[in-house]
Amino acid sequence: MERGLTGTCRLAWGLAMLVFSICGAIRPLSGQELDERRIQELLATPLPTEPAELLALVGDVPILVGDILPKVDRRIRTQIAGKEAEIPEEELKIVRLQMMRGILAQTIQLRMLGQVFVLDKVGAVNADQRKEAQGQIAMQATKSFYSGEVPRMMKELKLSTVQELDQKLREKGSSLEIAKEDYVGGILGRLMIQQMIPQDPEVNLNEIHEYYDQHQDQYQRRAKARWEQLTVLFSKFPSRQAAYEAISEMGREAYFGGNVQTVAKEKSQEPLASSGGVHDWTNQGSLRSKPLDEQLFLLPLNRLSQIIEDQDGLHIVRILERREAGVTPLSEVQDEIRKKLKEQKSQAAEKELMERISRDVPVWTRFPQDIPGSQPLDRLAVRPGETSKR
Repeated sequence: MERGLTGTCRLAWGLAMLVFSICGAIRPLSGQELDERRIQELLATPLPTEPAELLALVGDVPILVGDILPKVDRRIRTQIAGKEAEIPEEELKIVRLQMMRGILAQTIQLRMLGQVFVLDKVGAVNADQRKEAQGQIAMQATKSFYSGEVPRMMKELKLSTVQELDQKLREKGSSLEIAKEDYVGGILGRLMIQQMIPQDPEVNLNEIHEYYDQHQDQYQRRAKARWEQLTVLFSKFPSRQAAYEAISEMGREAYFGGNVQTVAKEKSQEPLASSGGVHDWTNQGSLRSKPLDEQLFLLPLNRLSQIIEDQDGLHIVRILERREAGVTPLSEVQDEIRKKLKEQKSQAAEKELMERISRDVPVWTRFPQDIPGSQPLDRLAVRPGETSKR
């Protein structure tokens, strides 16, 4: 169908909204934004609809259209119930194709992960034994669904029977069987990730010390201070003399009354006056006022300063705390370093796992651009059920 630029742009916007509303739970395919070129490409791509048609082969496990398309259609029906006549057929076709590819990519990744997981559990045995092991794992996940997830949903929806839960889910375009499939798939993925990637890798003190020694520059700290401040602004007085008289009076009240913060709240003219003129930890060199910045790191602690003048006005400060420049002690940062090293170890383990999966589990798919390292399905010489020569 020929389209002008205006029509294509309008279609792109409508599709973007439709895809967002329907596919929100599906991870977007990298580099697959719905621009004009992408729309035309999708319009020209046939939508697989034959249930027995092969979409992908993960190792020796096939994924058929019938495994994916019903999930796509259920989600679409749920989101556009009663609005079918408002959505052009070509837009629905693009949404179905995009969603099919998203669910297929997730399914492939889960199957790849599952095959490596089973190999770790049962070793390099034959396909029948691996299938049996996968069935046992899925059975355990199903038991968990009925013993834990179903009671939780019934309590949340205030239902008393499983039949009522199934009916309620059907009213929302789902069912108990669909909910079970989604739960089992999700829990298997989490289980495999948790068992194959250390969730809380051990980090010993030697590793923490080594990281600290190698990254000393990260733990250099500038001098910083906390202080109370009284301020008058030249702009609020008719003369400098009047400003001096006002700050002097504030200083006397604070000195004899012993409470800078009370005076600051009543009379000070700087931004933090309403909070008692208290300035939290501030690094040396970060203040716009150079005279203030200099005096904060020269004055003795807990004493009212003399009047300090800068370009804006006059100030009296009292230093509450100060820390000198230097290297942050290891004792203050070791928890931060331990957390960082744990994250690095987990990331390294995840990267190693993904490399292993890509190496050990060959994938052929109709959409190889969605799965890094996969091969186009048309290069697959041996179909499921035939003897593989790989």
